[in-house]
Amino acid sequence: MVSLNRLVVNALIDCGVPAFGMPPSSFILMKQGKVQIPELESLRKALEIGLSPVLYGDVAFDFDRGFDILSGDKIAASLAVRLAAKRVIMAVDVDGIYTDDPKTQPGAQLIRHLTLYDLEQLHIKIRKSRASDVTGGMLGKIHELRAPVREGIEAIIVNALKPNNVYEALRGEESVGTRISRT
Repeated sequence: MVSLNRLVVNALIDCGVPAFGMPPSSFILMKQGKVQIPELESLRKALEIGLSPVLYGDVAFDFDRGFDILSGDKIAASLAVRLAAKRVIMAVDVDGIYTDDPKTQPGAQLIRHLTLYDLEQLHIKIRKSRASDVTGGMLGKIHELRAPVREGIEAIIVNALKPNNVYEALRGEESVGTRISRT
């Protein structure tokens, strides 16, 4: 992840973005698998002086477990709430949240908008679905997005494999994906 972060930071710098790689394990701790952020001073300072911090999934200290997986999803959701973000964007390898697994069910339909209530119901429904990675796949993302959406932060899930999707979402433009709002 450190090597990938370096590539991303260098690509952003090449595009004129003042990117700054920050290892999450240097300021994020965990307790029973939940994110604990004792201080945000270093992150706030980076933002204050005009840098764009680039974080990534990491292995972090956990007060109870020793170490635990700190997913990018957990980081994004937690920081969105702590920093009162306008929106949190999750980039995946499908167009967003579907009525079924689009990789195995060709008839699955993209859900363009969900409310918090819809998200809670969907969380219950797909809890039984297979997780595609150690962070819990789409179910993990849905689980993590509930807290920021409760706080009124819009969440967007877009396909990072399609050109300009992430860029459009970052700019607040309409993009193919699933938007999640409190109401």
